[in-house]
Parts: sequence; C-alpha cells; structure tokens
Amino acid sequence: DVAVLQYQAPSLAAAFLASVFQGSAENALVLDVACGTGLVAQELQAKGFRHLHGLDGSQEMLEHARHKGLYEDLKLCLLGQETLPAPEGCYDATIIVGALSEGQVPSGVIPQLLLVTKPGGLVCLTTRNNSSNLRYKIELQQ
Repeated sequence: DVAVLQYQAPSLAAAFLASVFQGSAENALVLDVACGTGLVAQELQAKGFRHLHGLDGSQEMLEHARHKGLYEDLKLCLLGQETLPAPEGCYDATIIVGALSEGQVPSGVIPQLLLVTKPGGLVCLTTRNNSSNLRYKIELQQ
C-alpha cells in the first residue's frame, strides 16, 4: 500500500540520519521506534547501518519485520502506555518515522526517546504537517 502512495518518509529520514551521523554507521546501534514492518530498517541498511533494534505496538507488524531479518532485536511496546524497553543511554541513534501523530504515538514519548539515546547521539523523527499535529511541533521546539 505504501509503495502505491509513494510514501517517502522512511527513505528521507534514513538519508538524513546517514548524512549527519558522525562515526561508523556500520558499528552504530540504532533503535527504530514504531518500526512496523521494517520499512525504515530497509532504508537504514541501504545506508550502511547494520545493528538495528526495533519496537512496535503491534505483534503482527513485528512478525512481518522479523521475517525480513533486518533487526537484531524486536520488542512489543505500546508507546505512551509503557516505558520504552531499553536502557538509558544505550543507542547511538533513535529514529521514529510516520508514527508521531494524533491517535498514534503521543508526544509524551519524545523525552523517552532522548533518554534511551546516548549523550551526543541523534534522535531523528518525522511527523505529519497538519493542524492536528501542532502540539508535536510545539513540543519539539521546546
């Protein structure tokens, strides 16, 4: 479905992360939050990232992702209802694409993304550009 819609957020986000990442992409540990079926992981692998962990709130999506063989670790987590199942300061980069949106992942998750990312690491996220997501943009600016 997303191919028909020409959904570009995974490739754009992965390209941006790769363009600003300092150090070895091959050795970096990246957390793909709300990973779904692994669209972002496919793009990250194409950019040289090899160590990927993923989490999602849907067991079915995680099974699709698991079959692609792109992740070293996959976990089930209902974002906004559960704490991210990751140690503080663990990841070189954390990425969430297409899920920060009204009715999906709440903006209150953003501080958790920062917490599980190493000091000096990168957090890359996307959100939709519509009026219902104004709260996300305000929180990001803060």
